[in-house]
Amino acid sequence: NPFKRGAYWSVTGIHVNDGSGLKYATHLANNWIRNQEFAKSKGWISGYHVLSNAYPREGEPNVYLVTIFKEMTSAEEDDKRAKEWLTFNTSTMAKMEAESGGRAEYRTVGSEILLTEMLKR
Repeated sequence: NPFKRGAYWSVTGIHVNDGSGLKYATHLANNWIRNQEFAKSKGWISGYHVLSNAYPREGEPNVYLVTIFKEMTSAEEDDKRAKEWLTFNTSTMAKMEAESGGRAEYRTVGSEILLTEMLKR
């Protein structure tokens, strides 16, 4: 095989409601990126991107959130990380779910895909 597996790219497509672009962009800049930087500092991810779809076709997301990581994690590791996230965010799961629900007023998750980078050997 001329390729080997590289990093995983988790891509979430977001539909932002008309007139809510600034509100969602502020959330991304103040919260989402802060959390991505925390994950990067822990070595959990190697990078992330916020991408704007300049010409979305009917039904396509207008924002894509990308998180890049090297390997899948175990259930035990997921639990360990969840506890660290809660400590980092000084929050509770109920509060975090309520905050996520509040974003539902101005954005909808449209799709989630997991891509694997293919590196030439």
